[in-house]
Amino acid sequence: MLKFLILAIALQSELSLYYYESEGDYKNALREAYRLYSESKDPYFLEKTVIYSNKLKNKFLTRKYCDLYLKKFGFKGNVVAIYVDVLLKDGKKKRAKRILDVLSQESESQAFSNVLGRLYLKCGYPKIAKKFLLIASEVYPDSEEIKFLLAVALEKEGDLDGALQILESLGEDEKILLKKADILIRTGEKDEALKIYEKLLSDGKSSYTLYLNLSRLYLDKNDIESAIKILSILKKVYPYDYKIQSLYAYALYRQNRHTEALDEYLRLSALFEHSAEAHYYIARILNAMGAKKDALQEINRAIEISDTYEYRLYRVYLLIENNKLDDASLELLRLKSQGSNDPYYNYLCAFIFQSSGKSDLAYRYFKSSLTLDSTNVKRYLDFVEFLVQNEKQDEASAVLLRGVKFLKVKDRENIFKAALLGQETKNYELAESLYTVLLSLDSSNPIYYNNLGFLLVEAGKDLERAKELIEKALEMDPQNPLFLDSMGWLYFKEGVYERAALYIEKAVELDGGKNKEILKHAIEVEKRLNNLDKLEKYKKMLESGK
Repeated sequence: MLKFLILAIALQSELSLYYYESEGDYKNALREAYRLYSESKDPYFLEKTVIYSNKLKNKFLTRKYCDLYLKKFGFKGNVVAIYVDVLLKDGKKKRAKRILDVLSQESESQAFSNVLGRLYLKCGYPKIAKKFLLIASEVYPDSEEIKFLLAVALEKEGDLDGALQILESLGEDEKILLKKADILIRTGEKDEALKIYEKLLSDGKSSYTLYLNLSRLYLDKNDIESAIKILSILKKVYPYDYKIQSLYAYALYRQNRHTEALDEYLRLSALFEHSAEAHYYIARILNAMGAKKDALQEINRAIEISDTYEYRLYRVYLLIENNKLDDASLELLRLKSQGSNDPYYNYLCAFIFQSSGKSDLAYRYFKSSLTLDSTNVKRYLDFVEFLVQNEKQDEASAVLLRGVKFLKVKDRENIFKAALLGQETKNYELAESLYTVLLSLDSSNPIYYNNLGFLLVEAGKDLERAKELIEKALEMDPQNPLFLDSMGWLYFKEGVYERAALYIEKAVELDGGKNKEILKHAIEVEKRLNNLDKLEKYKKMLESGK
């Protein structure tokens, strides 16, 4: 009778434990589990104590009961998994690995290799994880989960082809397809990855990860509008999710919607005080908007939060923008060990030496920057500009021809700069083709019409077409001194000097004598007309630099 009474009491205690668990009352469940363990010394109840401590996210108690369990009863997979997870959250990766190393030595069961593989992978040791997962795949040859983890281990080791090969053999579960798409993006097969995402969407999948990865891929493919559409929806669903909020702000920044992007990043910096990324992009936006001093303050805030090489290098750029060349030089010197093989670091060094008149060093760093990255158009064009200023016309022309190969159709700013440098280096054929591209992109810009017209005048080619182009520019902006000068110079080339004088004199008047090229043209015209008073006047204006 007494035995039955004891059994009934024990059963009642266990039932109360399960009642608390079913109600989600882990606090009382923890208290009851530890009481039952204290009375019975049954490892089952101590394991439950570990589980409930973890459910309550009490890291101190979880570690305490894990230590007690391992000390009393040795290594058990479930307890070790929880312990490793807690240690990783505390940043104690080495301690987590030591526990796994002990577990791997004590456990002789092949079946346990599955748990070890998972945990080593979680700890960031894919090579060791692969060893145990290969054993596990032999024990459980039909387990797609183990094969998936093996693919992840191969991916983390850098064997992307091997990872893809395993994933191809698996089913079409969302997790598997998302991982496959992720690897395809890394191997450069972005269109294939996009097909996977679109298939998942057509199958009615709508997970957070799917939408987030798809928006990232759209950004990567420069389809910013599609990325913004997805992110604007996610932003409403997850208003306090950092990844979504920061990605949305970045998409706006990429689309040059600076005011909106600035608002988003300011909001982000308020929500997440330790977001160095937010301050970094606030700095970039402020600089683009002309607020260079404020931009420097923001990058300093970013560095206070996270002192990275990238942020430091951008600070150098902003110091240059704020004309603090000495400070920029000192910062570059500090970054030398990290930056010697960085093309952007070398480019900034070239800029500093160019500004300080050390042309030989500037030349060396420009060349080094392009050797390290031979595809950056802006750096090619800046180097060409430097070469022109230093009267190295032949080399400037050769570098320009190499650089324009990397121009992108939508990059009007660099196409325009390349066209100007084509004129400067007398590569008229190249400049003409670039201005033609610009006009096809934007037929409402009078500068393109004028410059192409003036180019044809300088080249002595098709003056009728040149006249039509300059007239078109003057229709759009009749008081522009540069356009008037172009028309005057055309008449000069045709020998119609009186008409040339009308246009160029008007150009000088409107310009106020600031543009030296217009003054030079005026002097040439007045010479031909033998108008000595005006000739003397324009010469004095040119000499005085007025």
